[in-house]
Amino acid sequence: KRCAPLSGGTPHVQFLGESFEDSPTVSTMRIGTAVLGVVLSCEPGVHPADGGDFHCRPFQCVNGEKQFGLQQRVRREIHEFNDPDFGQFRDAVRAFKERPSGEYPANYDSFAHHHLHSHEAHRHDEFLPYHRKLLLDFETRLQMLANNCSLTLPYWNWAMETGDYHKSVVWTAERYGTLKRGCITDGLAADWHAGDQCVWRDPARYLDNVLPTWDFASKRIARAADYSEVRDLIEEGLGHNSMHCMVHGDFCALTSTRDPLFWLHHAFVDREWYFWQEHRKGDTVTGECGSCNVLSNFSDAEATRWVGMVQEDCVPLPSDTPTVCLSYQQEAHREPSEQLGHPRSSARGYRQFCRCEQQDERWGDTTDLHEVKRQQQAHRERDAAARQLQVEMRHSGEAMLLTGHHH
Repeated sequence: KRCAPLSGGTPHVQFLGESFEDSPTVSTMRIGTAVLGVVLSCEPGVHPADGGDFHCRPFQCVNGEKQFGLQQRVRREIHEFNDPDFGQFRDAVRAFKERPSGEYPANYDSFAHHHLHSHEAHRHDEFLPYHRKLLLDFETRLQMLANNCSLTLPYWNWAMETGDYHKSVVWTAERYGTLKRGCITDGLAADWHAGDQCVWRDPARYLDNVLPTWDFASKRIARAADYSEVRDLIEEGLGHNSMHCMVHGDFCALTSTRDPLFWLHHAFVDREWYFWQEHRKGDTVTGECGSCNVLSNFSDAEATRWVGMVQEDCVPLPSDTPTVCLSYQQEAHREPSEQLGHPRSSARGYRQFCRCEQQDERWGDTTDLHEVKRQQQAHRERDAAARQLQVEMRHSGEAMLLTGHHH
């Protein structure tokens, strides 16, 4: 309807096809002696998995322009993954491990290095938003490698297998490898190394009963009054640290990211937080972050950007400029075959013996195997003390109460 001369004179436009108003596709017009094709619309679709601002985001076409929505990321429990599902996830993780080294988020080891230096994101209110962003970034990279916008991280609700967690499908050669002492030799991370040292585990199965049941954990989380309380419960009191130290090895330190079990475990940690946010949906307290500051490992980004609030059935993230809406598919009901411990027995008692993340300063960067063995012996002694505590708790018929506060 408006035009300008290409080089002086009076512009001449002649429509050879339909008018702009009448045609939703392509109109051809003649300007002078040139014929141009002008694209006036697009087809609704999904942006490619390219890691950019529009990564995997669906779009509609309005007046010939793309209007982007949020990518829906729905995470499922590991038992809901069939072999082809897990195979695609496994292949993407292994491909990421093989990528050339570089700065975060270039390859798998860059994530491990990032977490190794995340001291400020542990035992502080930044714990949950830091790991939420870390998981989202990792998931994005896997989607890019798999060229699959539907690929999401599995989570493992080990609280539904309290009493026999070591018998879980997780510990098979088709999933995360046999749970045994030493280097990981089968499963997703078979023969993985960090530098010149293998990725290893040293499981303490006898501490199986320090994990809470899901029935107890979910009810306790639902009662949390504010963010700081729920963060303390999830990180310290309801099995996060206990699981790290029960698997032990690299998994019981800030080196835990070397073991891909980390993403399975922390997706469940994030699922517990999401459970609380969903349970209190509409309450502004779920969008708060306690005493959070900035995430120094993420260029001082505000931690609150990775908190969000459940809107309808997902959490838009980051909260100020959302591109993703995160949710969790509810896990199918499973009955543990045996309940060995009191449902509240993962209370403060064991966390006195399992300050897992603080071990990094002693273990994190060492390649001295003698030092590793010395530290292993020290932790076996702590584990023995924890076992004795559990015996005393059973004999007394009492379980320590969860308060959600440090003492």
